[in-house]
Order: sequence, then structure tokens, then C-alpha cells
Amino acid sequence: MLSISAMNLLTQQNLALSKRILETKQVVDRRRSSRPPAPLNSYTVHKLKVELADLLQVPESHLNLDIIDRKKFKADLALTSPSMIKEVGNKEYIAARVPEIVERITGSRLHKEGVISAVTAQGMYVNLNLGEKFLIGCLAEVESLGESYGHTDICAGQSIVCDYPSPNCAKHLHAGHIRSTILGHIICNLFEAIGGTAYRIDHLNDWGGFGALIEGYKRWAGILPEFANKNELLYQIYSIVRLAERTAESELEYQKLEAHDLVHLVKFVGEFRDRPGLKTSFESFMSGAAKRFNALERGEKSEVELWQQMVAWSLQDFRTFYDKVGIHTDFVIGESFYAAAGTKLVDDKVASKEACLYTSEVAAKDKANLRLALEKKEISEKVYENLLKEIDGDVGAVVIPLSNFHRYVVRRSDGSSLYSTRDLACIKHRYETFRPAAILYVVGQEQADHFNKLFEATRLLRLCGDTPPEFKHIFFGLYIDADTKKRFSSREGAQGVDTLISQSVAYFKSKYDTASPMPEEEQRATAHKLAIGSIIFNDIKRDMKSPVEFSRDIDKTMLEFEQSGGAYVMYSVCRANAILRKLEQDPPAVQSLSDYQLDDIEIAIIKSIMHFPRKVIDAAKNYRPSVLVEFMSDLAQLYNSYYTTHPVLKGGQVHWHRVIITRAVADVLKNALSICQIDCPERI
Repeated sequence: MLSISAMNLLTQQNLALSKRILETKQVVDRRRSSRPPAPLNSYTVHKLKVELADLLQVPESHLNLDIIDRKKFKADLALTSPSMIKEVGNKEYIAARVPEIVERITGSRLHKEGVISAVTAQGMYVNLNLGEKFLIGCLAEVESLGESYGHTDICAGQSIVCDYPSPNCAKHLHAGHIRSTILGHIICNLFEAIGGTAYRIDHLNDWGGFGALIEGYKRWAGILPEFANKNELLYQIYSIVRLAERTAESELEYQKLEAHDLVHLVKFVGEFRDRPGLKTSFESFMSGAAKRFNALERGEKSEVELWQQMVAWSLQDFRTFYDKVGIHTDFVIGESFYAAAGTKLVDDKVASKEACLYTSEVAAKDKANLRLALEKKEISEKVYENLLKEIDGDVGAVVIPLSNFHRYVVRRSDGSSLYSTRDLACIKHRYETFRPAAILYVVGQEQADHFNKLFEATRLLRLCGDTPPEFKHIFFGLYIDADTKKRFSSREGAQGVDTLISQSVAYFKSKYDTASPMPEEEQRATAHKLAIGSIIFNDIKRDMKSPVEFSRDIDKTMLEFEQSGGAYVMYSVCRANAILRKLEQDPPAVQSLSDYQLDDIEIAIIKSIMHFPRKVIDAAKNYRPSVLVEFMSDLAQLYNSYYTTHPVLKGGQVHWHRVIITRAVADVLKNALSICQIDCPERI
């Protein structure tokens, strides 16, 4: 009987992972199909647009129907037809077409039945005032659609693959990973809200550098400190290796060594008298590390099992943060999964001459062409110098030639693979497995050059066929100190978020005294929701490329959360819920309401609610969660002004249209918060 070879351990793991990926894809697909999106044409405003298009005998897509501010424009909707304007020109459109549009609408059933109460021309716009019955009727769909209100089907049948947060094993989650986790997940939520399917993938960096980790763990087993969090142990090994590497290669770094660092290196690397001695000891260590990694690549049992254990330690550590914010991806797929496929892909592309060895002769030709471009002033001196350095650095490597004197290195000069090798295999696997409309990478800006080259190489090699999906690198701003405006280090930013979570939970929990009727467990859960929701809200309230400010003054931060942040919006929902709980009977159907008159603020609230589906589309299409934050802030502010001056219940009298408005506000804000991965408490 043949024993299971060590090689098969690694192969079997990847085969099992391949199977789990397909099974998880089916789970995600079933989840999507079990919650069909609300059709765009089910919304009252869209139906109105379709009827106007029929009336004017143009395709619906040829009309723009925008919700406008009644206080500013004395109307509710602005109608234009860009296609007509393009066909006849501005002057003819204003002189002839606009009056014709006004006449047709005025003579239609829309005006006669009070759907549209007034029609006026304003330059190239036809402004429409909506009737009260139409306006209040729009709130019926909030109730009927429930949690689906605001969702549409415009991307039904399409899918995206979204890569985030992609942490490194043996390291801590840093500030970039935290922002990537929040933003990546909300971008997926937005795409699902417009009918699509999002495959969320955590691309774990679990391969490069593991030879040194395994060698350090085995060599230093008896002298490494104990850690309850085993990922801290791996980080300790990583830190020792990096310190030794840095100081062994640089006399300047060696001379800067602090006494405790010197003792540390002697303890782990061995005795040495000077930098050359350190370098000799470190080279011996790295030789052992290379043998460990070769054994891992061959699938030898002891290395594979220890590697699996180390990866599990890191994942357990990362999950602590993911659990706190309630964010988890569908797939965790390590870089290791693509190692063998990446090597084969490069071999195949070398054989087909789509990739080549970058020899000194080829480099000399590139330098000559580069010099010619400089002389023709097609490139600057600075660009010239940078490209020269790239050429020298790439000699001996296997590369894919790109445009503008660039290359994508896919194999080092020593024959070893690198992450670009595996990234090509990864993008090919994602396309073949998921057939997405787009592959998104929510990663820091410092990776821009890598992704530009990866995407260009993918297209040149036709890894995703002749009509590839959209490839997009979505980057974001950094965490900065609110007072000094200085950037936090990656570790400081991560620690700052973790500290802010703890302080925020404690702050919101402290608002409940011992006399509170809310049970202790509910108090803790509510405080956690308010804290996490406020932090997420703060993270996405500006354009994602802008920095996120953290104040070291917790009281100042909490005040901002409550006055204009996530807590403010959640408080608004809870106030509305409190009013609704006081009702002694269910409200009547919206269509049966009578004896009411809407004033300006009520009309403004209803129009804001009507606008919500379009806001979701805008946020999703442009990868801008801040659009929803602005929407929620504006609606919450409107409602808070409204309920203080327009009592819903007073002296035993119930204003039912105000009940309907209050319920709609609560439902719409909750839906918007949910898309933003914020779990709103029912009460505070």
C-alpha cells in the first residue's frame, strides 16, 4: 500500500480548498437568489418617468428627471431631454420643444388627476410640482418593500470579485487593513443593493517569507517568550529576522543599534564581533530558511503542518477585529493556493514568448530607446533616471514587456517566484471561477504601480479572454491626528482604532445608570452597536481618498459622533421608534389617508425618501459610500427639526400622516445604515 507522500499534503490542501471555493460560491449565489432585488420599475418615481417618456414619445433613457429643492426652485422635479437638445440645439429646444412638453403634460391625465399639480418652463427645464396624494403615496412603497426599499435590480445577473483586506500572516492588522475591511465590505453591500452578486475575498499573504518563520521557530524554540496570542510569537520572529537583515546589510544601521537590540541579536543569531560577523551568521540563518521553504514547496510533512498551524494562528488573531466590527468575507484564499499555478503560467508564457528573460542585451536596447525618448523630450530627466534604475534591477529576471518602457517582473533572476507570479494566477482563477463584471482591489495607494502593471499584463496575456472584466484598484486615505494633521503610523492607526472601539463602548455604556429599565445585556449590546456604527460612519463620511481624522480627546470625538456622526443618525431612528411604540393601534393604509395637508418640511422629507434609491445607485456606481452618509445626515437633520415642531401624538390625537412619515424615516435610515454595515439598535 502506498503511503501518502509529503508532497500530497500541500496538493491535497489545495484540492480541498478548490472544492470549498466552489461550494461557497454556490452558497453566495443561493443567498443572492433568495433575496431578489426590488425592480427599479416598481418605484413610483420611475413609473412616472416611464409615463412621461411614453407621453413625449421618447425612450425612457432619453429623459432626465431630477428631484429638486422646492424652496429654491418652487418645484419638485426638473425634466430635460439631453437627446432632444443634442438633436435640435439649445435655442430650438427652449423655443419649441419646451413649450410642447409643457402643453403635453398639462393636457395629460397626470395633470388632470393631480399627480402633477403644476407645470412650468424654466429655460431648458420643465419643472413639475407633485400633488399631495402622489407624494404621500410614495411612502406606501417604503412599507411594502421593507428592508428592500432603496434596493434596485439594475445590476441583476452581474457579479464582482472584491479583494480586501489582504493581511500578512505573522504581522498585525495595520491601519490600511482596517480601512480596507470597512470600505471593501460596504462597496460589496452597495453592489448587492443594486441587484448584483458580490464575492468577498480575503487574499491572505501566507507564502512569502515563511521559510524564515519556520527556521526561526525551530531554531529558537527554547528561547522565544511565551505569548497567549500566537500571532504575536510569529511577529516576534519576523521582527528579529527584519532587524538582523537590516543591520547585516548596512553599516549605518549597524552603528545605530541600541544596546538592547544588540543583546537581542546575539541571543537569537549567535555571537559576532562586528557587522561582517553578523552578516555571516545571518547568511547561515537564511540558508537554513531557504531549505525550509524549499521543503515547504515540496510539501514535506513537518514543514507543511507547521506552516498550516502558523497560518491558523494569524487568522485567529485577525478574526478578533473582524468579529468586533461584524465584518467577514465569503472566502479566505491564501497566496499559497496560487503558487504552483503561477509557476506553470510563467513557464507557459515563456514558451509562447509572451514573457521573456530580460538579458543585458535587451536591457542595452531599452536604455538606448530610453535615451532617445529623453533627447526628444518625451520624458523628463527624473523619469529617465527612475526607468534606468528599473532596467538595471530587472536584468536576469523573467518579465512581461509593458508599454512606456515598463516591465512586469514575474520571476526573479535566481529563478524564484514572487507575489506578481501568484497575482497573475490569482486573477486568472478569479475570472474562470466567478466570471465577474469587475475585479476590485480595495488596497492602499502605495500599491498603485503594482496594480497598474498587473492589470496591463493581464490584458496583454489575455488571461481573462478578449473581453476582460473591469479591473479597478480602489485606494483610500490614511488615518491622521485630528489636532496635528500628521499621519499615524500603520501600527498607531490600528491601535488607535482598537482603543477608540473600547473607549466608545465604555462611553455609550456609561450613559445608562443603574435605574435604567434596559437589561444589562441589552445595554452592552446597544453600546457596542453605537460605538461600532459611529466608527464606521466616521470612516466613510468623506470621500474615501481623503484622510480620516482621529482625535486623542475621547470626549471631543464622542461629542462629534452624537452631534453629527453615526450616533446622531442612530439616535434619530430610535426616537422615531419610540414614537411609534406609543401607538395603541396600527396606522391605516397610506392610500386610505385623508384630512391632511403637507407643509414644506413634510414635502422635503418625503422627497428625500423618494431620492434614496437613486442615492444608492450613485454610491454603488461610483464606489462612494460617502453619498449615503450625506443622505442619512440630511434626512436625520430634517426629521429632528420636524418631530420637535410637528407632534405626531398630542393630547390623545394621532396625526396619522405624520405617523406614516415617521415610520418611513425610521425604515429608510435603517436600510441606509444596514448597507453601510451599521447595525442600528431598536432603542437607546
